[in-house]
Amino acid sequence: MRLPVVVALVACAACKPSVPAELTYQLRFAAEDVVPGLELQRDGVSVGRVSAAGTVEFKTPSAVRPTKLQLMALLPTPCGPLSAPLGLDVAAHMDDDASIAERMKSEKRLNLSARLPPVGRTTLLVDQGDQPLMVGEAVIAPAPRTALFQKPGCAPTAPVKVGGEIIGTWRATQPVTFVSVPATCHKLTTLSFGDAAAGGVAPTIFQQRVRGFDVAPDFFLTPAPSSVAARGAKARYLRELVATPCPADPPPAEIARKALEQGGCLQAVVSLKRAVAWNDEDLESTAQLVRCLAESFSAREATELANATVKAKPEARASLLEALVKAGHPEVSLEP
Repeated sequence: MRLPVVVALVACAACKPSVPAELTYQLRFAAEDVVPGLELQRDGVSVGRVSAAGTVEFKTPSAVRPTKLQLMALLPTPCGPLSAPLGLDVAAHMDDDASIAERMKSEKRLNLSARLPPVGRTTLLVDQGDQPLMVGEAVIAPAPRTALFQKPGCAPTAPVKVGGEIIGTWRATQPVTFVSVPATCHKLTTLSFGDAAAGGVAPTIFQQRVRGFDVAPDFFLTPAPSSVAARGAKARYLRELVATPCPADPPPAEIARKALEQGGCLQAVVSLKRAVAWNDEDLESTAQLVRCLAESFSAREATELANATVKAKPEARASLLEALVKAGHPEVSLEP
């Protein structure tokens, strides 16, 4: 009578899934950690690159269980790749044969959540084109949003190149950098919803192909919807950055120079503001605007503009202090 029981037990054991010779891993990154094209390595050998959806899939021998899996991320920096260990959400029970065998049978892979190394980074927003984009030594994968990381000893600025042509400067001091691969214009608009006051901020149109922001726009290259949920607030402001036709007028800096020649600061301030909005790397127009504001309008507004400029572009400090002195305000000091 025992024989059928033994046979049944052997047959039941044979039904249990076994651990395959190779394990298939799929890593998934949270949206804020997705860096399309990011290369991952194991033991110095590439296992793949992160997709635009934030996933990467690869195989390992079955002995490489989740808690034993060690991966390095080759983080893009303007001074070349920085190798740093990747974070994985794993637990000891994930190494069990039964757990692995069941997951491989039912899901065909082991799914793990991954985290980027805790390395300082800045965001890149890219209006893509058909030419390769580089920031310093970093080759930027085609994606509307990606990141650059900080490497010890790396300079705080780097040239931005499209097809070998330098189109602007990336700055580590700016949390967000917008890059336009095509030579076109863009418009930044602050939109008001609910009880927010409409028409408070005029749109900024610019042809600058590399531009820094403190915060990324809420909508990038896609227009904002006509209405949004207030979520408990009666007023809400959102910003959109979209492509727009370039105006046919002469360059704003040229218009500002003529206005300055004809009517001095009183007539030139509006044109100078447009010139700086058009290209905030135009430090000559910025210095002239600071001087005109301090001389004819508001020393406070001039100081605020000068401090904001120096924060992003430290090399402008001397020319801005000189502008304040020429405007009759040698007592003004700028933030360190």
